[in-house]
Amino acid sequence: MTRGHKARGESLKALSPAILRSFLLASGFDRRGRWGEFEERFTYAHGDRKIEVLLPISFDLADYTRRVAALLYDVGHALDLDQTQILRNIELSSYDVVRIKAHDGAAASSIRFEEAVELLENGFELIASAATTAALDEPRSILRGRRPDEAREYLETVRMGQTEVGSFILTLLLPVTAENNAPALPDAPPRLFGRNVSNRLAVALSASRHAIQEARASGSGVFIEAVDDGVTANFCSALASMLKTAGDLTVRIDHGLQDEDTHPAARVAFTRDDIRHLSEGASILANKPNARPVALSGVIVALREASLRRPGTLTLKAEVDEQPHSVRIPFSRGERDIVIEAFRNKIDCTLEVSGSLVKKGAQFALENPHSFRINKMGE
Repeated sequence: MTRGHKARGESLKALSPAILRSFLLASGFDRRGRWGEFEERFTYAHGDRKIEVLLPISFDLADYTRRVAALLYDVGHALDLDQTQILRNIELSSYDVVRIKAHDGAAASSIRFEEAVELLENGFELIASAATTAALDEPRSILRGRRPDEAREYLETVRMGQTEVGSFILTLLLPVTAENNAPALPDAPPRLFGRNVSNRLAVALSASRHAIQEARASGSGVFIEAVDDGVTANFCSALASMLKTAGDLTVRIDHGLQDEDTHPAARVAFTRDDIRHLSEGASILANKPNARPVALSGVIVALREASLRRPGTLTLKAEVDEQPHSVRIPFSRGERDIVIEAFRNKIDCTLEVSGSLVKKGAQFALENPHSFRINKMGE
């Protein structure tokens, strides 16, 4: 046996039945059930006919490598891919792939070494923030101290993939499953922490993009409202650092294993102009660790009208953490009519308002209030 054949044989032997099965399902093959004692049958629609392939389901088969080779040959015929492409796709099928595209590298498909390292480190920080928020019981505006064990152990499995052609593109591989968690065939794969991480990352990227757009009109305080979507001071700071390094930036997430909880593939773009809002957002979130988005409903017990120099302020008696509290809420001239009506009719009406709840000493305040609405008692 030549060295090349031996290496290929070792590569095929390393492909587990669980990974191969996930790859077949992700590639559009349909599982038809067991085929004898040691194989499963899959079919693929190819034009007006169906191509059938057989998946060996036990590492213990003496000819396991031969059967895998036959499977890959048939898959290549169905998908019109060569063996190198198939092996690459199988490797990625157990990962969600994060692609970070630095537009400043478009001309030469390269950037300085120091910039690449900074881009990689901050890209990892985005994933670390997503993994940490996925492991926590409640949203946090800033992440400090030791990460939860589940997040820390997961981050140790994140890998760097090959760079790609088309400007400078870094790839980070987020494991969706692992061999010790792989389900025994033919059971479906369980809901996994790795998929939760990539979903959290996608949501946080989109929420950051939305917060930047809102900040242009309303100020960077809107980032507090994105905390519930996994946006943290750490996340904003890492994104800002990446933009300082790379200029315009695109982050794309492609999923390997697919299930009913998989978010659609995400592609979110940021520009150098976003640095200021992200940096301000990071500072706001770092200095207000107790802020959380809420919707409050209660009775106005005190009211101070707006002046030329300051907005109006109301005090709302509402439940916070299932306890009655007085919450100070600023309001603008545009919300004055609703506030006055709710105050005059407080026997019959409550005021509902959303915003970011913070505790200042022994008192609560609602920052960036919005969506003022009057509700009739009993509705």
